[in-house]
Amino acid sequence: WEFISSVSNPNTSTVDFTGLTTAYAAYKVHFNGANINSTNSRQMRCRIYLGGALQTASNYNNMTSFIMSGAGGVGAYGSVTDKIVLSANGAAARGYNGELTFPMKERTSGGQESLQAFYGSVVSHDTLNTIGGYHQGSYSNLLTGIQFDSPDPYNVTDGQFYLYGLKRS
Repeated sequence: WEFISSVSNPNTSTVDFTGLTTAYAAYKVHFNGANINSTNSRQMRCRIYLGGALQTASNYNNMTSFIMSGAGGVGAYGSVTDKIVLSANGAAARGYNGELTFPMKERTSGGQESLQAFYGSVVSHDTLNTIGGYHQGSYSNLLTGIQFDSPDPYNVTDGQFYLYGLKRS
């Protein structure tokens, strides 16, 4: 893994890592001590850019996530959504630590079998969640960015976010 960039104590509405390309085999964001509005317990979410566009519910190129373990409310509201909610209950929604990995692919053609997957783990308060899923619509669009923010109108106030790229041999 090669360090690419970082953001520290951002106090901004979003933490964005954009400009991702197939120059790397995968991208990973490691974060620690991240909070939304540090005086409250708020949700943090992760959304993606496909083909240069931030994916929102109206794009229909969304993320499907699966809660593999844990009880802190990580996951999607329904089976298809535009985000991974990294904690959905109030008391546990403080002090996010973890990492999410997004493997890249070489081609942008083919069918559903060539979807890009993602996986990772998040610790919020005292709850560990392991997350896995895929980017629906990614068989025709490359992952070009990763965003962290809140579904509430609050800033990402604290923490460290590090972007790494897995070098191709």
